Amino acid sequence: MSTLKADTVTAATTNGDLSIANQGTGGIAIDGMPHKNLLINGNFAICQRATSTTGTSTGGSYNLADRWKEVIQGGGTVNIAQDTAVPNETFGFSYKWTVNATDSSLAASDYYNVSQMIEGFNAVQLAFGTADAKSVTVSFWAKTSLSITLACVLGNNANNRAYAQDFACTTSWQRFELTFPGDTSGTWVGATNGSGLRVTFSLASGATRDFSTGSWQAENGWASTSQGNFMTNSSATFNITGVQVEVGPTMTDFEHPSSYGSELARCQRYFHRLGEVANEVVAFGGSDTTSNATWWFQFPVEMRAAPTQSENTVNLFDCLYNGTSRTAMNSFDATIISTLNCHMLSGLTSASLADNQPTWLAVDSGGTGYIDFDAEL
Repeated sequence: MSTLKADTVTAATTNGDLSIANQGTGGIAIDGMPHKNLLINGNFAICQRATSTTGTSTGGSYNLADRWKEVIQGGGTVNIAQDTAVPNETFGFSYKWTVNATDSSLAASDYYNVSQMIEGFNAVQLAFGTADAKSVTVSFWAKTSLSITLACVLGNNANNRAYAQDFACTTSWQRFELTFPGDTSGTWVGATNGSGLRVTFSLASGATRDFSTGSWQAENGWASTSQGNFMTNSSATFNITGVQVEVGPTMTDFEHPSSYGSELARCQRYFHRLGEVANEVVAFGGSDTTSNATWWFQFPVEMRAAPTQSENTVNLFDCLYNGTSRTAMNSFDATIISTLNCHMLSGLTSASLADNQPTWLAVDSGGTGYIDFDAEL
């Protein structure tokens, strides 16, 4: 058997070289291979929902950057934005929190964080919950308007295993490297489309959700007992970008997506928005009755699970027919929906159609109507 030994291998299918580092018993880390980063949208470039919004005490929801979920549970509020402040020219955006209303006296159940759930199909390689569990390195760039200790926490889908590490954030951009040992205990989702690993950045927490750092614990934990409270200062800011989660104990350079389109497609497995462009045709179909039309939506990629369909305002869409004629919609009903497509029945504001007539669904001239398909974890 032959052995190939090399420090650098020039790749034919990627931009640049593949840097190979010895990882001891953990194998090798190859910098430059596609999707070494288990996270999606770690540079916060994809924001299908919004590029700025206000978060309030509504619990966990996806408000801004794709794949990133905000939990704002308490008396404070924050403004969230895709920001152009970045640590270097290789990044275009960062994710920014700005305290709007403070929460200086945290109740035990209060917590403020942002997290991403890594799908089981992607996290199964970590072998968590077995004797073969691999270590994980989380790296990121961050800064605040304060000098404060914050926390990064890994956890499982059952919310009964967690490991917290603190990082001291200052007013200057710093790149942080946090290595977590693999968890050989607990129940972890395997090769399924469920949540295989939760990665959380905690900005504030009451006593119910925090725990001590430095080891895997049987905790429903999202924060550390030694971190500060970011929510005490009005207008305080926190920026983060270049977030990477990779197998092994060594940090490598951030894996920039090969293209914006490829990263958008990865995000669309979990969420897809149609519309928000004036007069844009988003679906083709036909009349069911004189006052009803049916539409078929083919998703751009297969979604993680059959999504939930919703829209902002039904009457911001029109049914087009007979070339230039149009009538407003008054209802949407997703009658059949799968991971690949959706069949929708719509009611019209007037009985304008003939039976079995070709129709088109379009955003109205205002350009603010949208339809969401959500399969987030």
